[in-house]
Amino acid sequence: MSTISKEELPTEEFVKLGYGRWKIENNGSNELVNYWHANHVYRQSPVAIEAFWLLTSLAFILFHAFIGLNLKPESRYKYSKLH
Repeated sequence: MSTISKEELPTEEFVKLGYGRWKIENNGSNELVNYWHANHVYRQSPVAIEAFWLLTSLAFILFHAFIGLNLKPESRYKYSKLH
C-alpha cells in the first residue's frame, strides 16, 4: 500500500522497489537469525527485548560497514564474512 500516485511512480517501478525491500529484509533477517543468534530474544521485559535488538542491530550494521567500507576489495572477495 502506498500513497504515491501512478503518475509519480509507475506500477512496474513500485513492484521492483517492493521486491528489493523484501529481498533486503529477508537477507538481513536470515543472517541475523543464523549467524548473529538473534532468534533468542530475552523475554524478561520489553526493555530487555528492545536493548537486545538495538545492540544486535548496531553490531550487524558496524560489521557490514567495516567489511564494505574498510576492507580492500581483494580481501573482501578472497574470504567469506564467516572467515
